Amino acid sequence: MVNWSDPAVIEEDETALGKLGLVLLGIYGWEYLLTLQAEWALISRRLTFRWPLVPYFLGRYSFLATVISLTAVSRKTFAVDCKSAHQALAVTGNIAIACASTNLMIRTAVIWKQRSTVVILLLLLTLGHWTILMAGPTYFKAQANSTTHACTITYTSNTKTAAMFIYTMLYDFLILSLTVVGLSRVKSRSALWSRLHRQGIFYFVVAFAVNILPVIFSCLNLNDVMGIFFVQPAGCVSTIASSRSVLSLLGCNSLFTDSNSSSDEEGRGDTNRLTTLLTFDLSIAPYNATAY
Repeated sequence: MVNWSDPAVIEEDETALGKLGLVLLGIYGWEYLLTLQAEWALISRRLTFRWPLVPYFLGRYSFLATVISLTAVSRKTFAVDCKSAHQALAVTGNIAIACASTNLMIRTAVIWKQRSTVVILLLLLTLGHWTILMAGPTYFKAQANSTTHACTITYTSNTKTAAMFIYTMLYDFLILSLTVVGLSRVKSRSALWSRLHRQGIFYFVVAFAVNILPVIFSCLNLNDVMGIFFVQPAGCVSTIASSRSVLSLLGCNSLFTDSNSSSDEEGRGDTNRLTTLLTFDLSIAPYNATAY
């Protein structure tokens, strides 16, 4: 049986965490290159910048900075202040996680925009989510190893880390549930599950499920490294899933413009203009938010 408190085992875990960062850099770097269409659309003025894109771009570039920094720190290519470096990693990584849930929340708020109580509830829960995640850097400590001079995680509050991801899971589950209920209340000729597919429920499920591993390993309390080992993979998957959710909405002008302009564009038959200009691989067909 593995003695997870053995310094040699902890050192191996830290090495594995560094290699995991390199894998995540490859995965997310490739995803980033595949989804540059939105940036190009803004630069070429085929897409108008609107407020729902703020958490999309903030989360997208925060996680890119996280995986690049994690790889640089783990490879020890230059001297760094371990405490400051890992706190910065925690901040950018948690911003990406918060933005991932916020992206999904915006979609749900659009569906429930006629019910102000639901929208206010979502905003309050979002504020609480951001508050908990921004306290994340205080949940662990790191310092340089006196022998290897490598950055070593010396303390992790597994209870607080688990609580942070449990909140995230419950928050995402509430968003998923409100989305399902909201869509079921809409009269449509198409079947419910067909509408759910178009709305991107798959992305909600993925964002919810990926937080299970961080919760489990935080509760197991194996050692300080394993307590946060799956935090970044969860952030990577949830960021990709929520970003794809946003991309699937780019063909719907009503989300990024006011209702009057959306109605005018729909009357001119130009509602889906962006979908003819931009092609998003693996994206779900955009839905008509004017129905809500």
